[in-house]
Parts: sequence; structure tokens; C-alpha cells
Amino acid sequence: MLTVQLQALLHLLKPILLVLMSFWKPLAITGLLLIATRKNSFRFHHISTDEVYGDLPHPDEVNNTEELPLFTETTAYAPSSPYSASKASSDHLVRAWKRTYGLPTIVTNCSNNYGPYHFPEN
Repeated sequence: MLTVQLQALLHLLKPILLVLMSFWKPLAITGLLLIATRKNSFRFHHISTDEVYGDLPHPDEVNNTEELPLFTETTAYAPSSPYSASKASSDHLVRAWKRTYGLPTIVTNCSNNYGPYHFPEN
């Protein structure tokens, strides 16, 4: 009886655990890489995502007289998913590491490219 109840509980918790893993795994890996840099001196290049800035409106949703808003390096973070929140957390961890330990770092926020072979969803 206990085995059945435990299996039912794990079945119910699985979606929650998957979301937590999607958040903690990238952050933990970034932390481990930063810890490893304390033994060696080199520049740390952290590749992030533009999703940390949130969502831009679709060009069709913007009035033709308005300029399409863009993200810049000074745009405030506004993650809208567990993935983008974990990437934003990793970005902040890298910047904190730079400030605390003086590690030379670069954080880049890559985006999707538009062209003949781009995925239609993007």
C-alpha cells in the first residue's frame, strides 16, 4: 500500500521536479565553472539568452507610426519562464563573481537570427 502511495506521490511531483531541475541545473553548472576559474586565471565568457529581457511585441502588434522596441545592454531583466529565470540568475552570478573575485568576465545575450532557414516559431 505504501509503495502505491509513494508512486502516486512521485507521479504528481514529477512535473514540479522537472521545472526545478530546469532552473537549478544551469545555475549549478555555471557555479561549478566559476569555482574552477579560481584555480586558473583566464577570461570567463558566459553565453546567455535574450530571453532574460522578457518578450518583445510582434512587429504586427506595433503601430506603424511607433518605432519597434529593442533590447539594449541596459534593459532591465524580466524573465518570463523558468528557463529564462535560470539564465538571468546565472548572468547575475557571473557578474557577482567578477565583482567579488575580480575575474575578467564577458556576458553575451544571444538571440535568434532571422533568415531563409529560421524556425517559424521564432
